[in-house]
Amino acid sequence: MSAATVSPLVWFRRGLLLVLGLAAALVLHEVAGRLVLGDNWTPEDGLSANALRRTPSGLHATRPDLDRATFANFSDRTPLHTDGIGLRVPGPEWPRPGAAREEILVIGASNTWGMGVAAEESWPFLFERAMADGDWPVRVHNASAVGYTLPQMLTRAQELSEGEHYDRILIVTPGSGLYMFGLGSRGDSWRFAGLQPWQVDLFALEYPFDERPELEELNGWLLRRDRPGRGGPLDFLLTESLVGHRLLVKAIQNRDRLRRVPAARDPDLDRLLGIAGAVGQGWRDLEDRFFARGIGFHHVFVPAEWRDGELAHDDLQRRVVAAFQGPAQVGKRYFPRLDLAGDPNYRVELENRPGADFLPDGRHLSRRGHAKVAAIVGRWYRERILPGLRQSPR
Repeated sequence: MSAATVSPLVWFRRGLLLVLGLAAALVLHEVAGRLVLGDNWTPEDGLSANALRRTPSGLHATRPDLDRATFANFSDRTPLHTDGIGLRVPGPEWPRPGAAREEILVIGASNTWGMGVAAEESWPFLFERAMADGDWPVRVHNASAVGYTLPQMLTRAQELSEGEHYDRILIVTPGSGLYMFGLGSRGDSWRFAGLQPWQVDLFALEYPFDERPELEELNGWLLRRDRPGRGGPLDFLLTESLVGHRLLVKAIQNRDRLRRVPAARDPDLDRLLGIAGAVGQGWRDLEDRFFARGIGFHHVFVPAEWRDGELAHDDLQRRVVAAFQGPAQVGKRYFPRLDLAGDPNYRVELENRPGADFLPDGRHLSRRGHAKVAAIVGRWYRERILPGLRQSPR
């Protein structure tokens, strides 16, 4: 029977069977996925609400004594272990130095926390391993968190240094100048997706360009109420299903193509510069306190994520960073700074394409990217820090 002689009823039946088959496949995928993943079924399940807590200063951090898996940025499921105060640590099979010459606290954002890779594949612990193989073993404490900006890093450094002993603190800022200060939100309809409601309270600087939009929580995601299609069938699938959550993550990763909410007003430059200057003064004050206590305090600047490379170098970015650097004088007073993006002696060369030195999401370092960063940080440490330590033994 030719296609021309097939009755409309037969076509209807075939189409109906196809639709029912697709629906059955989606339901089967949903049920199987939730059985495998349990209660934490979102793509960011390792960082969902029951893995996070507030610190005494109100910042978000992972809970203590975690032993679970995380699935982030479409990477393989990776182990997530934390110590007794909630800092991410390698698994028990990873050898740590028994007697360390220095206790080093590292505080950064997702590329230092190790988004999408196991802790032992992230650069802080690769750096620790490299130092342990030499004659100056150190013990690294990774207090980074996904989404931390510089003001939050400084708050966390002060908080942890009051309760624990550290010989040296590395503050690691990724991305552009605006990201450093939490000033990067511009009219993005999906900007707050994935944050918990209590986390948004901590981002007072996240929306400096206009009034913060009204938000709502849906299964651990925080979305704008004025998003297109709110309450419709597609919105339901994106927020209520396992498959939809994965599609939503993909949408977030490609958000530059999804600017369906009108862009906010032009930024108030004086306000941005004032915020950056205030953070710079905060850095200077904290550096003075650490210097008086004999704690090393260093700024490590890692290259911008490859998609944001241009943002790190436009005139607005440079002016904001200059407003911070004016009062802060990072690297010019007591402690050397490491600029992995701009210092020709320690520049890390990363391949600007996903799947090489970055994960497929194009924003976070892959295992190879982490290894490259660890190698440069280790060389800088041996060349710039160790000579002074050996001259003044503890």
